Amino acid sequence: RQGRAEVTADGSVTNRAAPPRHRIRLQPLDAQVVVITGASSGIGRATALRAAARGARLVLAARDRLGLE
Repeated sequence: RQGRAEVTADGSVTNRAAPPRHRIRLQPLDAQVVVITGASSGIGRATALRAAARGARLVLAARDRLGLE
């Protein structure tokens, strides 16, 4: 049985079914490079715009270059 992943108040990610030693501490978004596929439309575009607004460096992939401009 798999548990759900949760983000805790301190920014770490934990799986409720996993022992506490499996917590992962995520870096702030402005310290990450984020790869987004489908970045020219829909959820991919919205994700790219939000990540960029929060300072992430982005690698974008899409079928249509026009949608990325």
